[in-house]
Amino acid sequence: MAPEEQTKFKAQLDGEIEDYQCKQCETWKDNLVKNSAPVRFMMDELRKEGKPITKDNFVCSPCDEDRAGGYNPEIGVLLCQNKLNSKAHQERTMVHEMVHMYDDQKFKVDWMNLRHHACSEHQACVKRRAVLSVLSNPSCKSREDAERAVASVFDSCFADTRPFDEIY
Repeated sequence: MAPEEQTKFKAQLDGEIEDYQCKQCETWKDNLVKNSAPVRFMMDELRKEGKPITKDNFVCSPCDEDRAGGYNPEIGVLLCQNKLNSKAHQERTMVHEMVHMYDDQKFKVDWMNLRHHACSEHQACVKRRAVLSVLSNPSCKSREDAERAVASVFDSCFADTRPFDEIY
């Protein structure tokens, strides 16, 4: 193939892959919202806190970052369609991000405060993942700041399993 044909072919293939990933993410999302016990549990807990959610609160989109999802109080839950390699991975990601949504609703998290952000990583992550998450916060100036924030809240926040009865 000529170089311009290769470029055109690659662009077409990339578009087809993105379409497939989006459809797969949407299919898994619909199924998990209807049938997954932990997703349904979190939806019920959010409803009890005055934050009823539907499948529309989950947005499938490609991501550049090295993460599977994210929570934004204004948008909802981002599902990184190009990073989710199985339905089980998508389920864990949905539940993890819904825990952030729950914390935000129940405790009015200030997401620009690194300690608040670190605390919201409580039962959903271990320290390493909590540090990586806090490190992505625009208020975080260094890895040391992220590590300090996580260390300062980890024991008390890790003990807080709400809305679960135990660590999920």
